[in-house]
Amino acid sequence: MISICIPIYNFDVKPLVYELSKQISMQNNIEIIVIDDASDLYFQEINSELKDPFKFIQLKENIGRSKIRNLFLNYATQPYLLFLDCDGLVHHNPHFISNYLKTVKQNLDVVCGGRIYPEKCPNKNVSLNWKYGKKVESPAIIRSFMSNNFLIKRTVFESILFDETIRNYGHEDTLFGIELAKNNIQITIIDNSVFNAHLENNKTYLEKNISSLKNLNLLINSNKIKVEDFQYIKLLNFYLQLEKYRLTSIYSKFYSVFKQYIYSNLLSQNPNLTYFNLYKLGEFIRIKKESTTK
Repeated sequence: MISICIPIYNFDVKPLVYELSKQISMQNNIEIIVIDDASDLYFQEINSELKDPFKFIQLKENIGRSKIRNLFLNYATQPYLLFLDCDGLVHHNPHFISNYLKTVKQNLDVVCGGRIYPEKCPNKNVSLNWKYGKKVESPAIIRSFMSNNFLIKRTVFESILFDETIRNYGHEDTLFGIELAKNNIQITIIDNSVFNAHLENNKTYLEKNISSLKNLNLLINSNKIKVEDFQYIKLLNFYLQLEKYRLTSIYSKFYSVFKQYIYSNLLSQNPNLTYFNLYKLGEFIRIKKESTTK
């Protein structure tokens, strides 16, 4: 009934796989498939311990976040695919699989279960990732598609694949969600979370957001995300309003004055999420401007 699909890159996925295995021990129509996207040798050796009944596929070359998800169609045998990021855990949720089985019986097209974070910040150096996750990405708050933990009908996935031109981190899930919406495919949000077991330090988290913004700009420039799609992305809604009232250059000047102060705050033990939004908007405008002047 369900093929559990877990792409890996430089992470020990065994704790997640073994817990999932416990939850499906009484089911004969659920399989676990793991594809390693050319991780470092250390992680390849760790995860290669996953033998039967699991399917473990080792790639020799890194193919990127989108293409590896599409690749699971070559190995999955069930009518539903459950995609999980390799850094999630489900130990806190003993009904994780049974909850998804209930949605299968309801014949839903796409179901997102969300993620949760530690109740307290585990380390001051990861405060931004933790705070953003707690305030923005919890299952009770999310209203749109998230790719870290979702179930999808095979037939739907075969008709709407991830864009394989997106290799690096950021917005492959945004584009996928937009395509679902354009095709009138309903996304159902349920509280069936994974525990986020890997928080990025503040500097790395900001760098990954820059990568994400560059991807977003490329998708716009290649016309894969059109102006009418901006409604699905909060950041682009703000940008569109600035453009409408010819305030983009004024905002850029404001941002250049306060950028260092904002950046310092986001690296601090108590980052301000409003500043984070200002940072992303300012950096997006900068990236967009640089791309048009090259």
